[in-house]
Amino acid sequence: MRDQLSFKMSPGIPGICTGLSVGGVPRPIGVHQVGADLAIGIRSGPLGTDCRAGSVVWALLDGFRVTGIDWGILTDGDVCCVGNDCLPPNSSPDTAFAVPGAIPSENVNAYQSNAAFDSDRPALRADGRFPPFVSRMHVRLGCKKKLLNDHGVKVLLKSLSFEGPDGAQFP
Repeated sequence: MRDQLSFKMSPGIPGICTGLSVGGVPRPIGVHQVGADLAIGIRSGPLGTDCRAGSVVWALLDGFRVTGIDWGILTDGDVCCVGNDCLPPNSSPDTAFAVPGAIPSENVNAYQSNAAFDSDRPALRADGRFPPFVSRMHVRLGCKKKLLNDHGVKVLLKSLSFEGPDGAQFP
């Protein structure tokens, strides 16, 4: 799923969003693998950390649809979290609400769409309809100021289930 979803981290201001967190025990941050799960994580630091991650739109074959999604959240300490609650003091909170594709929602309708509202949707087919696709997924992760990288948060994509026509090969 990592290649199909192609999550990208937006640069954090403040903080570092990808690579290896240093300033204590080095740990991977950004988009990485934890066991069999896709992980998106950040660590604390002296300026705080404010990072966003977003996937690309993934066009599916006709007849396929998302039937289940399972997210997990791992926290290490208490200064980092998903969303606005742990942002550093100079970060502006997100003010939008009910945004489709917001992680860690497990509502499959938030991640699948044939709707015209998704600006990165695949092109119309010859019959004038959009092919099925997995909409963009996005998450904001934040950490309050902390001298070391000894706190962190990760969202884990544990599973993403699909249903399709009998005998069809899933990409």
